[in-house]
Amino acid sequence: MIEVLLNTILVLALATFSIWFPVVLINFLKRQLFAIFGYKKMLVPASIGVPIHELSHLIMAVVFGHKINKVAFFKPNGAGGLGFVEHSYKPSLITPFTNMLIGLAPLAGGLIAFGVLTNIFQPGIYDFIQHHPEITSASTAAEYTSAVLTEVLTGDWHAPKYLWLCLSIPIIAFMTPSGADFKGCLKGFAVIYAAALVVGFWAPERLISISQKVIEVTVIAAPFFILAILVMMIMTGIIWLLKKVTPRDNV
Repeated sequence: MIEVLLNTILVLALATFSIWFPVVLINFLKRQLFAIFGYKKMLVPASIGVPIHELSHLIMAVVFGHKINKVAFFKPNGAGGLGFVEHSYKPSLITPFTNMLIGLAPLAGGLIAFGVLTNIFQPGIYDFIQHHPEITSASTAAEYTSAVLTEVLTGDWHAPKYLWLCLSIPIIAFMTPSGADFKGCLKGFAVIYAAALVVGFWAPERLISISQKVIEVTVIAAPFFILAILVMMIMTGIIWLLKKVTPRDNV
């Protein structure tokens, strides 16, 4: 019994880490870029990614029958807010779960938007992803990630590729859940983890199968998370160095 419980917790931890590690890292780098570039300059990439983020919330809220009170797809308020979807609902037993899905909707919306962009501007990369080999282990996941990054970085660099990159990075950067989104997801996470522990105890093979699917989806998106993270890290490093070596009076 103890072994089953520990295995269940391990599977849940791996699935959770595979999703939240890139999300937390991207949010951290995004905060650094806001601090270095300044709020106003970061509104340019935000104007690309935030509307998709808010549209994702809106669609999922409508799907679950929530009343939409007010929507702003892109409305910087100077205090850090960039957009919002105000909605109301009648509480029910499934409310924690539906609120969690609404909070996480930008992850799905961002990946869908990224997929559409890739299909339009980089069909070769899109086809490569579509026909990727089955990911069955850490080694095959690493091979897939390396192959996609190689395809992206070593292929021909032309106008459509630059446009794809300039649109994709903001979408990926701003598709991550905000602090308010995380807060709205907490009760849903608690319900999901409790249910997963029950499933893991009575049908551990089913939980492992579901977790493997979650991890596989994350691995498929991993090269592009990595690409976004690398670009954001490089931008952060360059601007930080320029700030250090440039006299403040001339900045």
